[in-house]
Amino acid sequence: MNSNSRRKQKGLAAVEAVIVLPLLVFLALAIGEFGHALMLYTTLNKAQQDGARYLSNVAIFGQTGIICLGEHPSCTADDIGNVSETKNLVVYGNLARGGEGDKLLEGLSVDDVVVSTPDELHIRVRVTYNFTPVFGDVLSNFGFPLTYDLVSTVTMRAL
Repeated sequence: MNSNSRRKQKGLAAVEAVIVLPLLVFLALAIGEFGHALMLYTTLNKAQQDGARYLSNVAIFGQTGIICLGEHPSCTADDIGNVSETKNLVVYGNLARGGEGDKLLEGLSVDDVVVSTPDELHIRVRVTYNFTPVFGDVLSNFGFPLTYDLVSTVTMRAL
């Protein structure tokens, strides 16, 4: 290689780094956000399964075989309390309501948890969690809005 071609190659590595580095940073941030969203969804789904499992054990009204979540005339205040306890279990990880810092996921509230009966044999717990990115709006500046709802639904047979 002659000296003239070596001189032309000196700045090429810097130019390549300037072109490739922003793409690598963007890719690293995107992978990090995806991993974070997946971790939150897994935590949300596990808490929701625990709540549905608890409710499936206490939802049947006495020996009647009727699922009672407060909308049946035979339901008592205790049956309606089972729904509140289920929501607390999903949001706080225990049956009693905790404080703001005790939540399993920041920003999740009992209003985000919906308990229903799709039919006479099953209970359904649905949670909608508003995902916000760790890195704020860094990736949104590239045209990728990252604030969206993570929705998870679990249906179980009442025992």
